[in-house]
Amino acid sequence: MVEKYVSRALMLSSSGYNCCQATLCCFKELLETEESEFYKLGEAFGRGMGNYEGICGAISGTLLALSSLLSNGNHYETSKENTYRIATNLIETFREKNGSTVCKELLGIETNKVLRSCIGCIEDAVTIACKIIERERNE
Repeated sequence: MVEKYVSRALMLSSSGYNCCQATLCCFKELLETEESEFYKLGEAFGRGMGNYEGICGAISGTLLALSSLLSNGNHYETSKENTYRIATNLIETFREKNGSTVCKELLGIETNKVLRSCIGCIEDAVTIACKIIERERNE
């Protein structure tokens, strides 16, 4: 599962998708929604949320995918706590691996010390998300 989605995300990235779009759209077959809808949804999250250099777009994309996959879509009997737990797990795992979750820190924009490239962030975020999806489906 991991190799398939990582490969697709990297292909999308190399064809012009931003990090969020690549990580979100690589899961299109699981999400049962047109890729163009996810492309539009993820557009503002590129370059750390609209060029703001905040949270990594690859993280944002995988969080959007996980929310879409795991939320029950019911605000009366919400699945939010479980989704928050999963989001925390993804973010903490990514931070432990890369030293940050912030785009400008990962790319070394202010420090000139690159912690992880965009391609590496995409690989890591999709890999972590795949492991979470596999775990959640087996529980």
